[in-house]
Amino acid sequence: MTRHRVSNPEGATPMTTATTGTAPAVTYRKTQNGQWVACGPASIVRPGATITVTKRDGTTKTETIAATGREFDRDGVTCVYGYLSFA
Repeated sequence: MTRHRVSNPEGATPMTTATTGTAPAVTYRKTQNGQWVACGPASIVRPGATITVTKRDGTTKTETIAATGREFDRDGVTCVYGYLSFA
């Protein structure tokens, strides 16, 4: 997802952002019990799917999703946690 600053001549919130039409990137998240999962749009993160996950440093890694959690909404996009398959 690419974000851009939006100028605001009326002086409202100066950090308002707008997104382009691209889907948010799939990233890693750590669950409350300490397990690492892939977090991203439900249309991309599906059981059995092999996806590319973007790390914090900008590099990517290919992962296979074993299962997904419950759907939730983030910035108007339906997302899920994808539990990683360890072979």
